[in-house]
Formats: sequence, C-alpha cells, structure tokens
Amino acid sequence: MTDLMQQLTLGNHHFAYRVAGSGPDVLLIHGWLSSGRMWEALMAYLAPQYRVWAPDLIGFGDSWADDPTRVLTVEDQTRLAVVFCKAVGIRPYAAIGHSMGGAIILKLALDYPELLDRLVLVCPVVSGKIGWNLDALLTTPVGQTMLAFGQYVWGTVTQFSPMSFFVAPPYLTREVVQRTVEDFQKAAWGATYGGLNSLLNIRLDRRLHEIDKPTLIITGTHDLTVPPAEGRLAAALIRGARLIELTGCHHQVPDEEPERFHAAIAEFLAAAASQSAYAA
Repeated sequence: MTDLMQQLTLGNHHFAYRVAGSGPDVLLIHGWLSSGRMWEALMAYLAPQYRVWAPDLIGFGDSWADDPTRVLTVEDQTRLAVVFCKAVGIRPYAAIGHSMGGAIILKLALDYPELLDRLVLVCPVVSGKIGWNLDALLTTPVGQTMLAFGQYVWGTVTQFSPMSFFVAPPYLTREVVQRTVEDFQKAAWGATYGGLNSLLNIRLDRRLHEIDKPTLIITGTHDLTVPPAEGRLAAALIRGARLIELTGCHHQVPDEEPERFHAAIAEFLAAAASQSAYAA
C-alpha cells in the first residue's frame, strides 16, 4: 500500500496517521512500543469496504508531544484518541486494538460508549498481566525503581537498540523485525514508561460487564507477552463476545497469520453490519 501518512497538530500534540479507503470508519490502535505501521496490511485488506484510520499514539512512531518526557498513561492515550476522532470528524463503526491498544479500545467502550459501535481486541491487556509474570516483579518497589531509572538511559538504549541484535524468530519476517526495531528506536520515554506502568495497574476486568457492544477477541495460543488468559477473561466478561484463539500464534498475530487474521476481522465486521441492518 502506498504511503498515506498525514499530520495533524492539536495543541501540544502532533499526530501522524494513515488513512485509506472509503466506507464506514474503522479505527486501528497499535500496541506498546509499536506504531500505526503494524496495520498497513490490514488497511489494504479492508480499504475496499471501509475507511481505515491508523494513528500513531502520542510518543510512538511519528506522533509526538512538545515535551517527550511527559508521562502518558493508557488513560491519557484514550483521551487523546477521542480528541483525534473528533478532530478528523469520525465516529468509528468499529475500533480494533492490539495489546495496549486493546486496553485503550476497552477504555473507549467503557468511558465513551457513544463513540464506537463494535470492538476487536487483539491480544488485549485486561487485568495487568504480562508474560513471564513480569507484572509481579515490576509492581514491587524494586521493579518500580528499575522502571523509573530507565529515563536516565533511555536515549542510549534506543540509539543502540538491543533489539537490533536479536535473532528473528522463525514466525516473523525480516521486514517485521526491522519495523519493530525502528518503532522501538522512535518511542519516547514518557509514553513508554507511562504506558507500561499504567498497564501493570489496569483492572478493566472489574468493568467489562458494562460493555454491551459486538466484540471479537483474537489471541495467539503461544503468546508469551500477554497471556492468552487475558483474552479469555475478556470473552467471559463481555456479554456475547466471540473468542478466536489462533493455534501456534504468538503476540504479533497480525504479522504471523495475516490471512486468518484478516478473514476473521472481515467476517466479524460484515456480520455486525448485517445484524444492524436486520435490526433496523
């Protein structure tokens, strides 16, 4: 897909976003240390039937705030997503979020229910659980000290990205690994720290029974970053939610199994549209 990047300045925040296609609006929210680039293949797939929007969250990708050290939490990013939607004049027919983006989509559904009609959650963080039980470590005083210290070395860490030396797992292409490294190098300290720290303390499971919107949840059975149990929990608590677990997939489901991933989303969006038409 050709580069469809656009820019939008709202106060002290500078949004970079991609938009393509025509039809009902679909909002795409990427995860922690990622960017809207992760959605390019899905955008190309959906663009014939939908107008798809993929903003970079502030502090990630090519979106930035005047103060890069300002801590931005999931709550902040949710509010900024609402600001973005109002600025470009959309009320999404559907919103799709990956990982931290899934938490943001859930916050939108809970706190701004009039903004969107249906949800797709991909490997979502729901109750603060992350892989290898790191949440248990990082929420301790020692863990919090380690996270806070990161601000003093963040510039060095991103400039000499340790991810550059990783051997790509066999389920990811070289292009995906390169994109991941580039996104990591662009991430601002405030958004990185604020996003992770707020995810560790998020407890959306206490409110998910309030959501009454068509919801699709997609997880990978081998996800080591966000336990698949998080997606199962959301499916159990959101009335009528549908859960798809892709066997053998890890955290980057959109890149690992794009054909199955795209087909599942297209089917869900089309079915929701048919149900709405029937109800009318």
